[in-house]
Amino acid sequence: MADDQILIDVEWACDLFLAYKWLLTDKQKEIFEKRYFYDLSIGELAEIEGVSRAAIHDSLKKSLEKLEEAEKGSGMASMRKSLRNDIESLKLDELDEENKKIIEHIKELLKWPLNH
Repeated sequence: MADDQILIDVEWACDLFLAYKWLLTDKQKEIFEKRYFYDLSIGELAEIEGVSRAAIHDSLKKSLEKLEEAEKGSGMASMRKSLRNDIESLKLDELDEENKKIIEHIKELLKWPLNH
């Protein structure tokens, strides 16, 4: 494992962020977005921010811990993930055009990271 990687489910991290980003500081949000939505490495982030790789790692770890703690209390990200999975399992070819449009609209709303 490269020392600049945190082994997490990126989709789950993004779901958590979208549900609870208001709990993070502006700097935590910025670093989290650049790492998980724009796929910058910890080394790249450290260089951009002018801090050590350890500082970036710590920021990401603390942010993720805060987001996971919020999820334990409300479950919003889990509901979003469950809804996305349910929609993906639908057989769109069996729906009429109006319902297909509704499902496609819901899929767009649930898409990540494009609508963060």
